[in-house]
Amino acid sequence: MRGENLLTRGSSRLIDLHTPTAKAVSAILSPLEHDTHLHITFNFETEVLDVHLPRLKLDFFLSNGATQLESKQFWGMTVDTNQLFSTLTGLVNRLILRGKDNFLRNVIISQGDVLFKPEGHHIRVHINTSSQNISYHLYHIDSQIGRLVDNGSLKSKLFKCYLHAVTAHCLTDELTGRTGTEEALSILASASVRSFLSLGQMEIDLLVLLARISPRRQFYLRHLQAMQEVEWETLAPLSQYVFFCISVQSIFEQARTLSLFQEKAAKLPDVDICGDRHLLERAAIRDSAYCVHGFGAENHTTDHDVVYMA
Repeated sequence: MRGENLLTRGSSRLIDLHTPTAKAVSAILSPLEHDTHLHITFNFETEVLDVHLPRLKLDFFLSNGATQLESKQFWGMTVDTNQLFSTLTGLVNRLILRGKDNFLRNVIISQGDVLFKPEGHHIRVHINTSSQNISYHLYHIDSQIGRLVDNGSLKSKLFKCYLHAVTAHCLTDELTGRTGTEEALSILASASVRSFLSLGQMEIDLLVLLARISPRRQFYLRHLQAMQEVEWETLAPLSQYVFFCISVQSIFEQARTLSLFQEKAAKLPDVDICGDRHLLERAAIRDSAYCVHGFGAENHTTDHDVVYMA
């Protein structure tokens, strides 16, 4: 070791990021944190490798003879060798933990701006973790009920809802038995989401993102009402269902009603965030042909059909 600069504290020594040990640890934790933000130390007395993620405030360790990183914050849980959980397909920034009994499974998902782009036949979803401090969400993977169980907060529910929406595919997820779109709409319609007294700014921002999944529709030359302009996201067309916007508008209307009882309520977006209401209703009727019952098929009607005069 002669000629090298070593950082030590007591019996602990900082591990160089270019060593095989650091590279192996970094590869495991790369979905959550970049290697330049990992602090890896080895204690020569206890023979324990410690890994600290300061931005996320998470810690892992590897005991002598062990083969899996263990979590300090979630005691008794190790980094799962199987990082698949049959939902949120395409999401990059997540790490699955498994209990030592092999039954309990949780997933840690970074909190941040959600970025998505088409990749092959699906969507690749990244979460921007460039800020100095990063928060995260912990969800329990409940294979019995078939869903991700949040911590009960509205922020956690809406973040999960948005991830289901942007990772949606035409095929159902194995975990939930629903498409991502159906699962997201179920969350928005649930009593747990509607049972709030006020909305914080983060909840409002997430709801706006959910509303923008629906294409924004406006009349081109409003006084004529003969053509429309439609703004699409870079998601699959079937993922951009009109009822995201309608559901969010309903939640905002509820929040406006409850704001009368708040001393200082957060400012809510304009009512027309989704575009023209008439065009949204037309789109809901057209989209019903591609939906199942409970998620839009019931909107099918011929009441508004007229004879087209060529």
